[in-house]
Amino acid sequence: MAIEQQLRTFLATLSTPALVAAVADDQSLVDAGILDSLGLLQAAGYVESEFGIRVDEAELTVDNFGTVAAIARYIRDRATTVRADH
Repeated sequence: MAIEQQLRTFLATLSTPALVAAVADDQSLVDAGILDSLGLLQAAGYVESEFGIRVDEAELTVDNFGTVAAIARYIRDRATTVRADH
């Protein structure tokens, strides 16, 4: 399953599935009412548990977690960094 779809499945647990389905990958999850400050923390926890990526507090930004596309990009970038470090 693509990262974006995995994220949408998770986000549907925080909001209504129809709302999550209606949001474009590059649309703000905060503006759409899907994520708030608690939701951002939950999304970071999901990324850590599902993808094995430690999310530093400084990385918990709208640039990294504001859209489905941004979260997916963050996961891909961090996965590449983790692999390169080993």
